[in-house]
This record gives sequence, C-alpha cells and structure tokens, in this order.
Amino acid sequence: MLYILNKDDLLRALRAFSLAARAQTAPVKILAIDDDPQAVELLAAVLEPEGFHVLRAYGGEAGIEVARAEQPDLIILDLLMPEVNGFDVLDRLGQSSVTRRLPVILFTLKQLTAAEQQRVQGRIACLAQKEFVGLVKEALQRTLGREGLTVAGALILIVEDNPRNLKLIRDILQFRGYTTLEAETGEAGVTLARERQPALILMDVQLPGMDGREATQALKADPSTQKIPVIAMTAFAMKGDRENLLADGFDGYIAKPINIKEVPQLIEQYLDGIL
Repeated sequence: MLYILNKDDLLRALRAFSLAARAQTAPVKILAIDDDPQAVELLAAVLEPEGFHVLRAYGGEAGIEVARAEQPDLIILDLLMPEVNGFDVLDRLGQSSVTRRLPVILFTLKQLTAAEQQRVQGRIACLAQKEFVGLVKEALQRTLGREGLTVAGALILIVEDNPRNLKLIRDILQFRGYTTLEAETGEAGVTLARERQPALILMDVQLPGMDGREATQALKADPSTQKIPVIAMTAFAMKGDRENLLADGFDGYIAKPINIKEVPQLIEQYLDGIL
C-alpha cells in the first residue's frame, strides 16, 4: 500500500521501529541508499544517536548488494540517483525472495507522475515528498522526547555559493532546531543581515564578487549589524589563518570540509551567552 508521507505518517513509521529497537537486543538496522555521501552521513548523524544502526550505501548498485548481504529492518532510498536510480533498486529488490519484503521509505523532491506512482504502488512503505531530514527531526523529537536541543528558532544566516555545502549546513542546523536564511553572494548576505538581524552568520570566505572578508568588514562597519557574530567557513585552515581571519573582522572560523558532528557544537559555543 502506498502512503503519501506527512509528519504523522513518518512519526508512526519511526515509532514502530523505535519500539522494535527497544524490544530486541540488537539495534534496528536501517540502510540509507543515496549517491551523495554527505546526505547519507547526515541521515546517520540523525538516526544513530537514537539507537538505530545505520548501514551506508553510496549508490543504487551498492545499496542492492548491502540489502542482500545485511537484510536491514528498513531501507531509506533516494529516488534520484545516476545509473541505478531508486526505481531500478525497487525493481531489483522485488525480484529476489531475499529482499522483496524489506520495507522501504522512498524520498524525493519531485512530484511523482501517475505512471511513477503506479510503478511503486504496493512496493514501498512510505513516500516522502517533503524535506526528509526535517520530518525525521520532528518525528524523533515527538517520539523520543528530544526537546530543547538548542535555543529554539534562533535565526542563522548562511552565506555560501556551493549548493551542496549550503544544503548540508542548512540541514544540520535545521535538524538542531535553528531557523536558517541562505544567501549565495556576499552582497545578498549583507542585505539579508541588515533586513533580518540574524543571531549568527556563517560566511564562506571564497565568494564571487564581494568575498567573505569584504562582506564581513561591511557588516562590522554598519552599526545595525556590527554586533552580529560572523563565523568564517574556509577550506584554508593553515597555521596563522585564525589570527588573520580574526584581524579581518571574523569572530571565529569553521574549517571545511564540514564536520557534521562538530558543527552544531561549535555553533552552540558561539551562541552561548548571546541569546
């Protein structure tokens, strides 16, 4: 049976697996299949603290192999993948007696056509058509009572021109309970900061046009924004860089590649005492 997933549907699904995890000695195994390693790691960062054991597969072919070998309790499957996509994975899982009964949550940012809905009818447990990480956050908070992870709703501005980095940082922060604004240029970041007055700004240093240093200097020169902490995000974290960034007006820095587990801790440190 096909369910169009809303937060209540997801809550019921995760509650069932959460209760199962508590009732058995071995943790519930969830297989995350996505061609984007960062997306897989983000799901693991969300689910593993709740007691789930997350198996990782970076692509459709790898996902099929792991499903056959490990027999997970649940599969979370990305639909849009190159070569072996989510539809292909479903087809091949359904052809094997070993994997055809494994429950699958299929998630996608696109609206499925009538033909695509027919194709997956009866073969998946749920279809997620909303931002998945946000739904997981809501469900786990309500199911396991994990409230008050951070100052609720604190507004953070992310200025980053790389779409994948931007999405990763946004998902991490939203999972932790923050509200986010996003800008892809220094000029847009300065404008948003003046208009919305965020509690904190994460600023990529290497931006086209007005770079992160120039944008930060503009913010620090403006009385309306000069007290907002600005944290540099840079791939160049060599000796002396911290001192140089502080001299340029930044209040701290986060090194790239982004560490999914460390970033929320750093954000909380910077916000501590401000809010």
